[in-house]
Amino acid sequence: MPSCNHSCVVVTNIPNPYRLHLFRCLHREFLVQGVDFRVLFMAETEPGRFWELAPGEFGFPFKIARGAHVRLGDAVFHFNPAIICDTLWHRPAWLIVGGSWAHPTSFGLAGLSRLPPRRSTILFWSEANPSSTRWHSGPVALLRRRILSCADGFVVPGSIAEQTVRSIVPAADKRFLHLPNLVDETLYDSAVAQLRLRRSELRAAFGASDRELVLLWPARLHEPTKGILSFLRTTRNQITPEVMILLAGEGPDRAAVEAWLRDHHLPQVKLLGHRSESDMLTLLASADALILPSLKDCNPLVVIEGLWAGLPLLISDRCGNWPEALHPGVNGWLVDPDSPQTVSSAFSSLLACSRHTLERMGAASRDIAVQRFSSRSCVRAFVTNLIGFQRC
Repeated sequence: MPSCNHSCVVVTNIPNPYRLHLFRCLHREFLVQGVDFRVLFMAETEPGRFWELAPGEFGFPFKIARGAHVRLGDAVFHFNPAIICDTLWHRPAWLIVGGSWAHPTSFGLAGLSRLPPRRSTILFWSEANPSSTRWHSGPVALLRRRILSCADGFVVPGSIAEQTVRSIVPAADKRFLHLPNLVDETLYDSAVAQLRLRRSELRAAFGASDRELVLLWPARLHEPTKGILSFLRTTRNQITPEVMILLAGEGPDRAAVEAWLRDHHLPQVKLLGHRSESDMLTLLASADALILPSLKDCNPLVVIEGLWAGLPLLISDRCGNWPEALHPGVNGWLVDPDSPQTVSSAFSSLLACSRHTLERMGAASRDIAVQRFSSRSCVRAFVTNLIGFQRC
């Protein structure tokens, strides 16, 4: 069996557009450091995913493994013996296991890769968030704790994820490496800025004038997580004809949302369905602010997109990246989605803002993006810290 080699392997569930940029950046930085990098995907896709991806354009070494895939309700569990065998044979210096801890492939890697004679440094990539964590006690919680305890350390996007993992796993001897969720600045900063030069034209396509307040709400239409109807019930009397909400996303509760909007005569809330990346750039350039009052949201990338696009944010404290992305009163508002009073008050404050105030808050959002979510600096720091953490 080969000994541990100077390589890094990421194992995760499926390719998605939100991870490809990050993997490309990691690949480039690892090359600079003389480290081989590749990604092993457990499956090509999962139910409810609408992405159209071109594997030839991924821009990093990868493999989509064969395996067995079992669906239970909304969850899909992947079992990939080939990934486990591949990892055991090649023994990468660093093995980063992403996706759900509950995939049989994930806990198979956690246990088998620790076998002698040599083993990889194993890190679980976790976006844990207390609002999204189930099974706080009982046999499932015990199994999760034991599996995660196999890791030498964890890759987390921010403080909430780290705190949540520490509450689940005895982590005194664990290393935490921070790697924020990142987006391609050349799109969400530069391209959006160019599109914004045609803002009046873009808004007209949605039936909005320059006088209206246009709020972008990128969210899956799934009430238990995104709280679409919960927010609308609280704010419906505040949504005047001068306000337009563009709800970009698809999901199982679309019919219920459509029916509610129809019954309450709110044509100002427009359901746009699933939108491509280029469409989202247009929406970001058209909007005055981004809202995401989710009930559960591990670490939403749309928050980072909104920062780079220079938009004020109204987001909930269930969004796992809010401590890094939001300075309340500076670039937006933080709400407790279970408190109608705080939601209504924050929404009123947003509606009352002048155009100048919104632009100032948007500029503050972009400053936060530059300081905390620069792809180059974040990835370079992560790779440097990872190379310094090796057990082989």
